[in-house]
Amino acid sequence: MKLNGRPMTDGDIFTFEVSEGDTVVVTAQNDADGEILFPKIVYTPDDIGKHIYTVKQCATDIVGITVESVEYTVTVIVSYSSGDEAIKVTPTESFSNLYFTNTFDKQTPPECIVPTGLKAIYGQTIADVALPDGWKWDDPVTTSVGGVGQNSFPATYTPKDTVNYKTVTATITITVAKVAISPADLADNEKPRAVDPLIEEPQEQALVTAPEKLPEGYTGVKYSLDGENWADTVPTVKQAGEYTVFTRYIGDAIHADFEGEAIKIAVVKAVYAFALGEGGKITYTEKSGKELTATVVQVGANDTSFEHFSSVSIGETELKKDVDYTVKKGSTVVTILPTAMEKYGAGELTLTVRFTNGEASTQLTVLAAENESENGSEGENDNDNDNEDDNDVPSSPPTGDNSRLGLRFVLMLVSFGGIVSMFVIGKKKQDYRS
Repeated sequence: MKLNGRPMTDGDIFTFEVSEGDTVVVTAQNDADGEILFPKIVYTPDDIGKHIYTVKQCATDIVGITVESVEYTVTVIVSYSSGDEAIKVTPTESFSNLYFTNTFDKQTPPECIVPTGLKAIYGQTIADVALPDGWKWDDPVTTSVGGVGQNSFPATYTPKDTVNYKTVTATITITVAKVAISPADLADNEKPRAVDPLIEEPQEQALVTAPEKLPEGYTGVKYSLDGENWADTVPTVKQAGEYTVFTRYIGDAIHADFEGEAIKIAVVKAVYAFALGEGGKITYTEKSGKELTATVVQVGANDTSFEHFSSVSIGETELKKDVDYTVKKGSTVVTILPTAMEKYGAGELTLTVRFTNGEASTQLTVLAAENESENGSEGENDNDNDNEDDNDVPSSPPTGDNSRLGLRFVLMLVSFGGIVSMFVIGKKKQDYRS
């Protein structure tokens, strides 16, 4: 026998058998040179007669070898030799003429699996795409992976056993993704910034400011307060609370969208309070004819109270600006005019200053004016003994200028007395001269 496709090796052992009907009579194997040596078949008188044998090659498990499927028929006549009892064997064909030719074909390596699921990023080369052991790109490693999408490139697998296994060439697909960047790659001016501080307002106000510029390859930023519903404009709110702004950068044809860092913002309620001096309260003396000045400050934030000023009330009554009061910045200074204060008698009132985003209230104590009798004898107006409180004034408003009328009456009497005296003295002088 012989082997086509490669030289025979010590392991190329094949089996052959000789059968009569369904019965295998003898088997044999080839040697290193391909010779097949069948053992002898021994006949007895019982075997006298005609024997038809089939000679064929058995299947093999040697990788890559296909055995020849040819079968040979050999007829043997077993008889007695003439004149004696000896058995005579006469084959009609010679076993030496039997010839088998096997064929070797290199096989696909069983471990060879064409790679799938390979990925790359736009701008890379095939050198950046790793192949399993045994595989190698056929193109130069400097070859670009191509545009975004799926691109195919030839590659070859070389087995470790190149004697029995063949190399495999295949077309391998690479899925090329868009270029992606992370929030850490962003410059400061490429990020939205939280508006801080944020005080609750009656109108909508933005939680963040948009980036000054966008990273290369990006066309815009979307915003969301829940991570699901997105808008092109920055989110705005009215109410105080804790908010989280999510951002998503939108890439162009070769840049992948990505989400930026979540931004947490607190919108706080505005807190206003009266700036009270010693004593911690505001007092006013009725009918003093003076102004009442009160200052309101915004607590715990940059004081923007004046910009949010709305109105002033005493009790349930709202005062009229520039008629009952004036207001100026620093923080918010309210001056209630005497014409407005003279409406209120002694007692406890509530002074409220309102803003567009809050208010401040405090107790206003209106003190009773001192009675005139407590400042000296009846009919006197002792201005030199005013109370240290400049707001103290006489308790009863003058219904007429009575004090000045009395003074005129006294002066008139004095003048009349002087005229009478001069007349009497003149008369005496005239009598004397006479």
